[in-house]
Amino acid sequence: NGAILITTKKGKPGKMRVNINLQQGWSKVSRRMKLLDRREYLDMRYEAINNSGMIPTDNRVAFPPYLYTPDLLIWDTTRSTDWQKELIGETAQYSNFSGGVSGGSSTTSYYVGLTYNRQTDVFPGSHALTSGGLHFNLNTASLNQRFKLGMTVSATIADNQLPGVDLTDNALRLVPVAPELFSADTLNWELDRNGRQTWLNPLVNSYRKEFTSISRALASNLTASYMFLPGLELRTQLGFSQAQSNTSSKILLTSYPPSNRPFETNSASFSNGGASTLIAEPQFSYNKQHGKLRFDGLVGGTLQQNFTQNWRMDGAGYTSDLLLNGITGAASASQSLEKSIYKYNALFSRLGFNFDNQYLLSLNGRRDGSSRFGDKRRFHNFGSVGLGWIMSEARWMQSIVPWLSFGKLRMSYGTTGND
Repeated sequence: NGAILITTKKGKPGKMRVNINLQQGWSKVSRRMKLLDRREYLDMRYEAINNSGMIPTDNRVAFPPYLYTPDLLIWDTTRSTDWQKELIGETAQYSNFSGGVSGGSSTTSYYVGLTYNRQTDVFPGSHALTSGGLHFNLNTASLNQRFKLGMTVSATIADNQLPGVDLTDNALRLVPVAPELFSADTLNWELDRNGRQTWLNPLVNSYRKEFTSISRALASNLTASYMFLPGLELRTQLGFSQAQSNTSSKILLTSYPPSNRPFETNSASFSNGGASTLIAEPQFSYNKQHGKLRFDGLVGGTLQQNFTQNWRMDGAGYTSDLLLNGITGAASASQSLEKSIYKYNALFSRLGFNFDNQYLLSLNGRRDGSSRFGDKRRFHNFGSVGLGWIMSEARWMQSIVPWLSFGKLRMSYGTTGND
């Protein structure tokens, strides 16, 4: 079981107030590591080869005394690239906006707010995480304060197109004479004379699997209470939440080296997942002070239902990477659908007695039912009893140990469980 708790800004009684906050900023990698430049790297490589006695070759299948050295014999050693600037040298931007309107009267207050956030990264390409939200809060009460009503609604949406890889390690490990990233609008593999790749392009993971995710969430909560008599109150809480996520991922055939493409295939995956929760908790409470005896009682219940659904479709063998945005162009396709429903009901009660603010007695009982239990054991009963003594309130104890500000002894026995 569970509860939906929502905490948002609340309005204050009085004249209407408008609050607007806007932030705009930029960030860059502030400090770069000092690495070998082109000349220093080549000198180190030539010296190492001379000391080893090996013979450089551009043949991938090389045996001693030959050493496969594409960086010296295939790559353009006259060019140089600052990979820290190339891979983590972009300027990240962030924009944050929040605005709200609040106000009310002596018995009613309200708040309506909007938020917008967008953040990019320092990696090459166009990537961003964009999110926004709408928040509403209302609290009202009758003139005699017996009836009270509170409502909160929050809706958010987020579009995540950030890359799933960190290029920092590549920026520090790539040699300065490594090939260019792109060739004719596609990933550059710097092929050898046999048409095979001579390096692993650092952008291969970013471009091989394009990933996008759009998520939406709605949460609402309604609380109502009415005091029939002093100490006698009926209180009800209703909550509803819903979350949904749409994701898509694509593996491009052009992200593989040309020599591997006859043995690889492009593919696309699309998924839609959602979950919703509905919960209701009515409660009847009563408390009464009669001389030195204080009594409080509570009777209530819980009704909860959770529903989840996940749908996924996969396609493979597209004739072109341009068709990866849908499933119709796939040579083969498969799909799956999963659904689950969880239901939980409970009745509970609590009795508490406090005599002279020293002697305590509590009685608790509840009956819980869950769809996760077996058909023949759908409901279970639980209970507990507790005794307590606040010894620091006893006058004779205060005279014996005046330094004791609070002391309490408690003993309880009961049964508990979960689903």
